[in-house]
Amino acid sequence: MKGEFFIKSTICVRTTSIFFILFFQSCSINVKKNHLHKTIVEGNYTEANKILDKNYRSEHLGRNKLLYYMDRGLVAYLNKDYAHSNDFFNLADNIHEDQTKNFGDILLKYTLNPSLTTYLGEDHEIFFIHYYKALNYLALGQIDEALVECRRLNTELEVLSDKYKDQKNYYCKDGFAHTLMGIVYQAAHDYNNAFIAYRNAIEIFETPEYQKMFKVPMPQQLQKDIIFVAYKLFDRDNVNFYKQKFGLQDYDPAQEDKNCGDLVCFWNNGTVPKKRSSSITFIIARTGDIVTFSNVELGLFFSFPIPSDEDFNFNILRVAFPEYNKSFSVVDRGFLKIDEEEYTLEKLEDVSRVAKKTLSERRNYELGQMLLRLAIKKSSEILLRESNQYLGIALGIFNSLTEQADTRHWENLPYEIFYTRVRLSEGNHVIELKPDFNDKVTYEIFKKFNVENEEIVIKRGKTTFLQFNTLLGSR
Repeated sequence: MKGEFFIKSTICVRTTSIFFILFFQSCSINVKKNHLHKTIVEGNYTEANKILDKNYRSEHLGRNKLLYYMDRGLVAYLNKDYAHSNDFFNLADNIHEDQTKNFGDILLKYTLNPSLTTYLGEDHEIFFIHYYKALNYLALGQIDEALVECRRLNTELEVLSDKYKDQKNYYCKDGFAHTLMGIVYQAAHDYNNAFIAYRNAIEIFETPEYQKMFKVPMPQQLQKDIIFVAYKLFDRDNVNFYKQKFGLQDYDPAQEDKNCGDLVCFWNNGTVPKKRSSSITFIIARTGDIVTFSNVELGLFFSFPIPSDEDFNFNILRVAFPEYNKSFSVVDRGFLKIDEEEYTLEKLEDVSRVAKKTLSERRNYELGQMLLRLAIKKSSEILLRESNQYLGIALGIFNSLTEQADTRHWENLPYEIFYTRVRLSEGNHVIELKPDFNDKVTYEIFKKFNVENEEIVIKRGKTTFLQFNTLLGSR
């Protein structure tokens, strides 16, 4: 009895030790991430760079190197170091392009935990690498390079279209991407391609499925912009068509074309919700050589051919999967104050909804693989327990501890993106951002944003781009 007790105790102690090693490693990583996130949100970008240099020095060689370079690129962008920002984003982009999965990663994913593998990014995170690269190029005055990134946005959406083509109402079109493309084409005076991009954006915004998924109304600025580029193309039919379609009969593009330059302002507000670990419970049923995992509430059903002579003596299985926390924006909209006049910033993209949608699609896409992994782990546990009870118990504990959701993500992305276009006279103008707060917060919170006014120079017939970032704008 004493020998049996000793063996049992030793197994439990060693298994518990493994748990604490994994637990404290996870805690250490989370503390670093939280410190970095807090520093970025507070606008202390010099300190953020120091944190990345000190605490993440090895990450560029490890399994989180994509996150490392995305954060380096974002911090450089926020610090208005646009050229170096794109250097980092190019490295992140190269990592994504070279998604060669090694055998070790595949083994870890199917036997232990996907959080131990090399992080390859959520679908929307790769999408926004190209958004920030486009913003950097626009800030540097490199319109052609910005157009390349806009096209890359569309290419990423085409990849998603092919990846999730078997799912209903999947994310593969984005009115934001086509609107951004149209804005850049218009800045390059390529009005024909601008018109095509704006028309594509309008078609997407008008799609009921798109509105149901993202709940972003079509911006009125988009409606005015397609009328303006149609006017520049001497396309009277489309000028009249879109005026009638949008009820903008009083809008006169000819008046806006006189002795003016354009200011296009993007406002990146808040940060995306944090990921947390969640779980889905499946009921298991066997019919001959077919085993079916089902969750009726979520409408999820997966079947695998597993020979009936193999042990499969369990009826319920819990699958860990990440999900985003509930959160909300602390502003409903915003305004630009220019020369005592105020101009409305309209929402163009709800990044938080895009993040949740792409994660939901990945969940449905990968659940079959996850269930297969869990079935393998559970079956091995049962077989081992039959030959050695204590080793079987230890494996069961180890499997439980390692079956955790992978909650890594690019947590410094904006919660939402607003924009506007303002036609201004030539010369210097001071631009002030004025958020419109909702009922959940007071103006006192905005004092933490420390958003400085921007002074810009407008040139006749040219487009000047401006960006505001208020990362405290969500909870």
